[in-house]
Amino acid sequence: MEAAIMEFLRFVRKPVYEYKRGRPLSLKTVTQLYLLVFLFSMILFAPISAVLGIANMPHAIEKMLEQINLWQMFGIAVILAPIMEEFIFRFHLRYPTLIRLYLLSSLIACVLLVYGFITYGPGAFRMENVSVLTSDTKMISLLATSILIAVASWYLMSRKQGITGQDLMVRYFPQVFYLSAAIFGLVHVSNFQLEPEQWYIAPLLVLPQLILAIYLGYVRVRNDIYHSIYVHALNNCIPISLLALGSYLR
Repeated sequence: MEAAIMEFLRFVRKPVYEYKRGRPLSLKTVTQLYLLVFLFSMILFAPISAVLGIANMPHAIEKMLEQINLWQMFGIAVILAPIMEEFIFRFHLRYPTLIRLYLLSSLIACVLLVYGFITYGPGAFRMENVSVLTSDTKMISLLATSILIAVASWYLMSRKQGITGQDLMVRYFPQVFYLSAAIFGLVHVSNFQLEPEQWYIAPLLVLPQLILAIYLGYVRVRNDIYHSIYVHALNNCIPISLLALGSYLR
């Protein structure tokens, strides 16, 4: 187990494309490493949570439980969300042909996230805000400009000879890896209801998700997408199980 921990830490220090791809981790090791990562993130997050009063902040799960039952929540959080999010945020980490598309999509996502956080607060991209966001002319203009820049960049990169997706992935893999993790974490800021002027605490709120994203990325690179889906589902199963237990005890 100690060797597995050291390998993970070496990867975190400098992510490498196809890191030990021929030596996948066993399911037991993947699970044990996850439990250690989960414990570390909770210990690190505990004082932050206490200072920010996160326990008293409204959370998206609470609002969802007012509209759906616990079994429906389980299906969304433990089955549907892990599959969708792993393919969106980590599928590209072993497919260099997707690198250009991913980088350009990330550019657009980052622009929208920053604008949304500063203008509407960390919870800007919740479903109930869709009508507000789609009627924001500044956001629409910003989105259109970002898409034009992305398309122009795509065209220029496609015309550049001799640089393949594999070359880009190997050369810029650390940046791609941590960008994926950062976007994954920031997207989950929408789980909290905060005022626009509190946008700067967003990275602290999603620290556990950022740490989880790093581990999920490692599992994706070292093993495959199915193992990262398993870890993601396991992570989401913990709070749902605690909610179910609390409901049963009441």
